[in-house]
This record gives sequence, C-alpha cells and structure tokens, in this order.
Amino acid sequence: MFERKAHVGTRVKARTRIGRFLNEYNDIRGIDHYGNLYPRHIQNVERLVLNEETADRLGLIPGEEVIRFKNIRVASERHPEAVVVTYVYIYPNALEVLDLIKKRSDDLIITLAEEVTGQECVEVKQAFSATTMPKEVSDIFHVPANSPSLRIIRNYYDSRGLSIVASESFHMAERFSFSVRSVKRS
Repeated sequence: MFERKAHVGTRVKARTRIGRFLNEYNDIRGIDHYGNLYPRHIQNVERLVLNEETADRLGLIPGEEVIRFKNIRVASERHPEAVVVTYVYIYPNALEVLDLIKKRSDDLIITLAEEVTGQECVEVKQAFSATTMPKEVSDIFHVPANSPSLRIIRNYYDSRGLSIVASESFHMAERFSFSVRSVKRS
C-alpha cells in the first residue's frame, strides 16, 4: 500500500495487504477519539511502588504508590483482536475510576479521574517513540517478541504541574501512524 501526498512524496505504508484500514490522525483530539472507537477491557489491576526506571520513563516520581492496570482496546466484541495495549497509572485517590469505567466505558480515563479527584487537567504531554514490544504486549497482539511498535507515553497534568494520570500505550507499527501539519500564519 502506498500513500501519495502532493508536494510531500510517496511512501510505503505496508508491504503486504493487511486486511484493515490504517488510521492516521492529525491532532491530539483524534488520538483520544481513536481510543474510544474500540471496546475496552481492563486487566491486571495492581498496586505498586514506582521504581526509578518506570518513574523515569513515565515522568513520575520514584517511590510513589500507584495503581496500574492494563487497558486493552479490541477491534470489536465479535472480533476481539487487540488494537492498542495501554498500561494506565493512577494514584490511590482515584481508585473509584475503576468502578466508573464499568459504568461509563466510552468516557476517557482522564475525564473520570478529573471527576473522582476534583483535579482539572490543563496540560497533556505526549511522547511518541519507535520501540519493540515487551513480550507481554507481543503475546496480546499474537506477534513475535520484540516486534516493532509505536509507544506513546501520556501525562495529564493539573494546574500545579502534578500528574493526574499517566499511561504507556503500544500500537503495532504497521497499524498506526500519526502526522503533524504545521502552517505558517501570515
């Protein structure tokens, strides 16, 4: 599959036909919308204390206690193949979010966390990187360990610069792209 854009060029999007559409989004709202297109399954809820490596990767503070859960979005209930695997980190004061997810599965987790904690999200930072999938994630996607993926780390901050929610998502490299367009204003 090829993609052609005027004044940009042609690029290969896939070497073989994969039987599904590739998703391309041009803004942060589109990424949030992308996640809500697919049914959510919550797994592996656990309390943990952030070690240095995880805290550093997520932009959080080592030694903080968090609740981590796996949020798997699937193509549909009839076709439960994984679309995105996300590890979500919330603080114990937002534990009620897990109950709300069951009742309001279409709401974004940050929306539920704002409601539960009374904190308002005023800034979202996202870091996109090419990486290989951890084995646990590649098993969910049914691909070999260390398969290429797009990793997105998101932090949702309140007005004091404190993290309300942090997440680390893995998308299969050949199924997701993100583009940014900048236009010079006169």
